[in-house]
Amino acid sequence: KAVSGATVTVGDTIIVLDAASLRASYEKAASDYSLAKASVSQNYTDTLAALRDENAKKLIRDHAQETYNGDTSPENKESLRTAETNYQTAFSNLETLKAKKDGVSKSLSYYGASLSSSWQNLNNTNIKAPTSGGLAMGNIKEGQQVTAGSKLFQIVTEKNLEFLAEVDESDISQIKIGQLAEVNLNSNKNKKYKGVVKE
Repeated sequence: KAVSGATVTVGDTIIVLDAASLRASYEKAASDYSLAKASVSQNYTDTLAALRDENAKKLIRDHAQETYNGDTSPENKESLRTAETNYQTAFSNLETLKAKKDGVSKSLSYYGASLSSSWQNLNNTNIKAPTSGGLAMGNIKEGQQVTAGSKLFQIVTEKNLEFLAEVDESDISQIKIGQLAEVNLNSNKNKKYKGVVKE
């Protein structure tokens, strides 16, 4: 468990997020993606079947038309009317499935991106130190919910540190700009920071 004042090295784990809700989000995204993939597959299978059906109904309609052209009897006229209706129904079914293809493909892309994002979130539950330095923990407690953008911690490097110090009035005359200075922190009294007085 990382604590304020500790020295961390780049890559050290500082905070571990509870992965339960992230795992649930990933599992839902995986389920949604699987359903979308099945919809694409089903649409493809249905479209092929509808195309075969439309071709078969077209052949039957064309044959009924040829028969009616040779013999305009009421039976042949009714056969042609039935064949034309069946062909129009098959054609309409095929067009509906073709139109649906774009929607199911977009759903697959959407749920694929969601799955990828939730997988990435699930694998980022260990928040690591991006650089080495002194750790200053934010005002967070174990079990607290955090959101994107929450300040969880800060890492202070020893390069270009600025210390603000209060100086007693009786000592102020002894301090000059450019003077060398040494600073100790309460969190690590054995460590001394050397610097120069700026103001």
